[in-house]
Amino acid sequence: MEKYVRLQKIGEGSFGKAILVKSTEDGRQYVIKEINISRKMALST
Repeated sequence: MEKYVRLQKIGEGSFGKAILVKSTEDGRQYVIKEINISRKMALST
C-alpha cells in the first residue's frame, strides 16, 4: 500500500469498504476494496 495515498472512503458494505486512492507512481486515481477477512471467514464456517 506504499504506492497509494488514501483520499477518502467512498462506500461501505457488509464485507468491507471502498476507498478512493491515488497512485504515487502515475498520479491516477483507483478504488481499492478493503475486505474484512474475519467477518468473511466467520460466515463461511
